[in-house]
Amino acid sequence: MHWGHAVSSDLVHWKETPTALYPRQFDDWCFSGSAVVDTHNTSSFQQGTEPPIVVAFTSTGRGECIAYSNDRGETWKDTRATRWSSTRDAIPGSSGTSRDSTG
Repeated sequence: MHWGHAVSSDLVHWKETPTALYPRQFDDWCFSGSAVVDTHNTSSFQQGTEPPIVVAFTSTGRGECIAYSNDRGETWKDTRATRWSSTRDAIPGSSGTSRDSTG
């Protein structure tokens, strides 16, 4: 499973672009998650003038992961430093039994 990527200037007409996230190098898949445009660079991921897009997602093999893009989602960098081995490691008090970070 992977994350697709589409762009639109009017939210009516869409253009599909190449797959956004598909962590082939880790031999796992991307499940649910969310993304934000970090306009104030609170993540410290920004390089250049574009604010980074930061995504948090559940990986089938690595647990909770974070990736970011500095080119409006054209390319993505997985942040190994912010990767957790399980939900239990990521969220204090979590049982670690759910693939989603609320379990």
